[in-house]
Amino acid sequence: LNQAHAVARIESASSASSNAVSKEAWEDQKQHIQNELQSKLKELHQTQEMIESEPDVDLKQSMMMQVRQQQLGIATQLSNVENVGSGLGITVSFLQGLQGQLDTINSKLDALAVDVKQ
Repeated sequence: LNQAHAVARIESASSASSNAVSKEAWEDQKQHIQNELQSKLKELHQTQEMIESEPDVDLKQSMMMQVRQQQLGIATQLSNVENVGSGLGITVSFLQGLQGQLDTINSKLDALAVDVKQ
């Protein structure tokens, strides 16, 4: 019985140690991930502005399809980062701001899509 308790304590300590290492690794990567996502959102915003000023409707539609694909990729990355954070028991606060920016771009693209259809 004492041996079983000792094994349980060792497993618990090992799990806690592994979780601490994971959190450290996360902290090392967090800024890199945030910068990468910010960069992608900036590119998305710039492309959205190009779409607004594009006079050719066909080109505008093509650009919008590309932006929608990029937007889906960013949304997937945001979700993945959130899942990793949840798995480590970490709140990833910068995701809320990035999601808000993505939502704003999405709203603008929706408005552009309506204009293109008219």
